[in-house]
Amino acid sequence: MVEEDPVDVERRLVKSEIELLKQTVEDGTTQFKTSQETVQDHTTQLRISQETVQDLTTQLKVSQETMQDLTTQFKDSQETVEGIITMMKEQEHATVNSRQKDNNDTTKDQMESRVFAPVLYNAGLGTSATHLFFDATCESGFISVHFNLACIQPEM
Repeated sequence: MVEEDPVDVERRLVKSEIELLKQTVEDGTTQFKTSQETVQDHTTQLRISQETVQDLTTQLKVSQETMQDLTTQFKDSQETVEGIITMMKEQEHATVNSRQKDNNDTTKDQMESRVFAPVLYNAGLGTSATHLFFDATCESGFISVHFNLACIQPEM
């Protein structure tokens, strides 16, 4: 049996430990680089998410402003319709009073004459209270039309 020199054995052991350490350092370096790339990817995704949140926040603000504008328009339309209803009721009341006075002062032929309400026309794209206007005029006794709905009061 050939005996090996203990110094040679020690050198081989040290060389193998050095190679093992080199491999460990290379693996650690590779893992570190991969971790850096992952952090960069996550940072990019975070920035994109922040921009998306900002965009959605801006869209929400615009939607809120639009809703406020539509609410204001609706309230204005309601006030307009209420004013028209009041005006029509006053006109109807005046017409009834006029008819009663005419009935007392005129002949039968004059009593059969008719008084017509003014023609009112309202057109819109669905945000101008046209349906509300239709309901109000119909309820007040006026012939009314809205899209495919019609309201005709029978003569009394």
